[in-house]
Amino acid sequence: LFIAVHYILSWIFTFLLCREWKYGFTASVFSATAFAFGGYMMSVSDLVTSLCSATWLPLVLLLFHRALAGEHGKKYAIFAGIAFAVQFLAGEPAVLYCTAGAAAAYGAAFAFRERDGRKAGRAIVVLAFAGLVAAALAAVQLFPFIELVMNSSRASGTNYALASSWSFPPAHLPGFMAPFAFGDVTLRRAQWFDPAQAWLKTPYAGVIAVLLCAICVIVIAARIRKEGGVRAFEIFLLSMLAVSLMLSFGEHAFYYRFLYKWAPGLKMIRYPVKFIVLAAFAVSM
Repeated sequence: LFIAVHYILSWIFTFLLCREWKYGFTASVFSATAFAFGGYMMSVSDLVTSLCSATWLPLVLLLFHRALAGEHGKKYAIFAGIAFAVQFLAGEPAVLYCTAGAAAAYGAAFAFRERDGRKAGRAIVVLAFAGLVAAALAAVQLFPFIELVMNSSRASGTNYALASSWSFPPAHLPGFMAPFAFGDVTLRRAQWFDPAQAWLKTPYAGVIAVLLCAICVIVIAARIRKEGGVRAFEIFLLSMLAVSLMLSFGEHAFYYRFLYKWAPGLKMIRYPVKFIVLAAFAVSM
């Protein structure tokens, strides 16, 4: 029941976010279904920390959007902080890392759309305020967590071999359209290009979702050539998709060692494949 409730919540939160972003009813139902019951979410049905954390991603973005765009910004910033705290308590740092990055990127896109530097400042303030609210509410777990980390082997970061293990092979990208492209994982007969990647069962997002995503990219590219411009919301979704995939490739990408060394917090997170959550979310949108 606990697991089933989180799938239902994930669908509801994604549907509400889509409606907030002015999607039509049918499009909202489709996007919510593609994310909540897609390959990533199905893969983490037995990884409860990842499932519970990913469930709150769309709600955090919804409340963050309302804090930026609505008249009651402070109220929704508090609500965003509450959702962020619940996500932290769910216990998956990689999803928390992705959610914070997605919220920051959305704030930047919102400021870009408004062509107003003050909006960028507002986005920073709202994100920081929501973070403080989350830290205060989760303090009972946050401070013991920090103390534990500081006294663990992760205090100085995990070694590169461990931090980059279980990376998502780029050769598995067709799995977004074909769930069993590399074997039927439900029968334990999958033949992986990288045998070490056993965390994500399938990235399957649905043929229609991937085709619509590809059409969207083509339309955006055509508009850029014709008009020389692109909408901020489109930049947000495409950048979220690209960055998520780039991080999930891990050791298969030449640049990951550089990111491991310089990106804040990345040394403390194992299994780059976990970062694919944002790609799953972006494709469903």
